[in-house]
This record gives sequence, C-alpha cells and structure tokens, in this order.
Amino acid sequence: MDKKEKTIITVTAALLVVALVATAVVFFVQKKKNDFTPPPFDKGAISGKPAVDNEAFQYRKVTVSEDLIFSLCMCPLYEAGNADVFLTNDESSNAYIRIVLFDAEDNPIGESGLLKPGEYIESVSLSISPEKDTSIKAKILSYDKKTYYSKGTSDGNLSLIMSDQFE
Repeated sequence: MDKKEKTIITVTAALLVVALVATAVVFFVQKKKNDFTPPPFDKGAISGKPAVDNEAFQYRKVTVSEDLIFSLCMCPLYEAGNADVFLTNDESSNAYIRIVLFDAEDNPIGESGLLKPGEYIESVSLSISPEKDTSIKAKILSYDKKTYYSKGTSDGNLSLIMSDQFE
C-alpha cells in the first residue's frame, strides 16, 4: 500500500468513528428526551368556578404573572382526610397548574394532578390527620401547556381549619 491509500483508509476510518459517535449521541439524547412523563391531569377536575360560600375560608384570587392566575382557599376546611382548597386555574391563565401541600417540616402531605385553565378541584387528600387547626404550606406549580416546562411556582402558608368548628 502506498502513502495515498493509507491516508484514504485512515480518513475513512476516522469519519466512520465520528459518524458512529454522532449516531450514539443522537440516540441517547432522544431516549433521554422521551423518558420524561408529564404529571397526570387531576381526575376530579371540574370545569367552571366553584361556589365557595363561607368567607371564613378566605378564597382569594392570586395573580403571579399574566400567564399564571389562580384562586385558592387560604383557610381550607379539613374533613375526613381532605383539605378543601378549591384550587382554581383561572380561565385566562396560560399554564397548567397543580398544588403540593407540605407539613411544618416540609414533608409532602398531599397533591393534586394538573388543572387546565378554567378548571378547579374542591379538595386534596392528605396523608396526615391533624387534631387541631394547623398551618400547612402550599406550593402551586405551573407548567407550559405544550412542553410541560416549568413556568414557575408560588408558595404560601395556609391555615387548615377543623370541620368541627362549623357544626
């Protein structure tokens, strides 16, 4: 073999190695991209706006940005293992939202599925059974409607009220 043939073979082999590496990279990036599973939509979601009768629950509208507008009871009623948060994704919101509730030690104690704009949930099932009124933390997570990328979060404290106060 002369020098020219050796150079052609070496360059061809190098190009094949580069092509194989590029193919492997594309394969693994695509596989990792497909591993993402968006959060499920809440099966208990209701279209419309809830009728929250009692002002004691402090149902408030919160505007985080023009894309993220929701309403929530700041003093949800606790009854039979559920916190009646009445989380509502405003119809003008441009994101899917969900709520995660935490105890005083930042342990998750309940969460919802995704809500579309114009939907609400009445309550979130809790993994704790408080004996008395207690403070819990709420985190509202928002997601882009097409990509499910985060559009931000909103955090706050809620005062959980025992249902026996309203009997």
